[in-house]
Amino acid sequence: MLRTIFVTLFVLALVSAQEGSYETEYILARFDENTVLNVTRAEAFKIATILGRTIGPGFFDVTENDPKPKNPSVKLYPTGPTQQAIINPRLPALTCQQGMTCQLQSDLNSLTSFNNRYYTSVTGVEAAEWIRDQFTFIANNRPGIDVNFFVHPAWNQPSVIATIYGLTDERVILGAHEDSINSNSPGPVASRRAPGADDDGSGIVNLLGIWRALMIALSNGFVPQRTIQLMAYAAEEVGLRGSAGIAASYAAQGIEVYSTFQIDMSGFLYDASDASLTLIQDFTTPALNTFVAALVDEYVEIPYRTGTCGYACSDHASWYRNGYPASFAIEAAPSTGRTDPYIHTDQDIATRLNYPFMSQFSRLGFAIAIECSQATS
Repeated sequence: MLRTIFVTLFVLALVSAQEGSYETEYILARFDENTVLNVTRAEAFKIATILGRTIGPGFFDVTENDPKPKNPSVKLYPTGPTQQAIINPRLPALTCQQGMTCQLQSDLNSLTSFNNRYYTSVTGVEAAEWIRDQFTFIANNRPGIDVNFFVHPAWNQPSVIATIYGLTDERVILGAHEDSINSNSPGPVASRRAPGADDDGSGIVNLLGIWRALMIALSNGFVPQRTIQLMAYAAEEVGLRGSAGIAASYAAQGIEVYSTFQIDMSGFLYDASDASLTLIQDFTTPALNTFVAALVDEYVEIPYRTGTCGYACSDHASWYRNGYPASFAIEAAPSTGRTDPYIHTDQDIATRLNYPFMSQFSRLGFAIAIECSQATS
């Protein structure tokens, strides 16, 4: 029955899909754990839209690799925060004030100056190089740190991984996706203007702010127990391809991961009188979510809501599918109607975003990096 439903949706997609909207090569698109269709990328996007998946691709592109989903690993998390002495001194520098230009905005202006960050475009590669160079510059040749590309052989744009080596090899991972897409304008998708300020330039500049705070913490004597990695994922918009490749590689190598945290769309504030961030509850790890919620209460200046995002809505799903603990914070759940209406267009621009609000995700991400790196289990 489920396959019949998808075939019907597929026919509808063929009728209404605009030719040339996306690449025309055929891919294997996974829409749930029981359904994989051999369709063009344009058809995969149309099917996801018909299914009501408005955030992220709504499918995994499993053309290169389709590992079986793994059982979630069991990790123990603290009942509450314990690292206030390290975290609290850094929070003011992470926080943007209303009416004042802050580092988040400056970084995002630079990142959105690329025509687009599409995974096959020249500017998509140049944007990844810019992100790598920012991590490298901020690290300033500090020992015990690496900033490297994770190369994906099937396309041009690499992912970026910035690493602070801890006393153990177990990983604490924070991520955002570096690519952008414009699915509405005419012309070849790799040439369209796609500033991707909120989706997901906001998450990338959050990571840069977190990285700066981590460098200062290291200067002040912080020694991470676990290895901390910040990742800018390639090719999220076309089926979570970058994060899926990294997560599958880690699983194949048997790399232990204590926690993963995704920031995707952190800048659009629907109602300034009712500001909150949303912790996604589906395709995430309940025990980790509970700990992250406690960190919001301790370190973030606005409250949190909970919500769902659906299948394959962002890169946390790649880690979850590979059996790793996953958590995800976003500006609002898709079902609320409070998410950015300009994503995937040429109007997803930096001036539409709220930087004091965005900076709350930096506070949370920095707290997660420190608390999870030092947590006893």
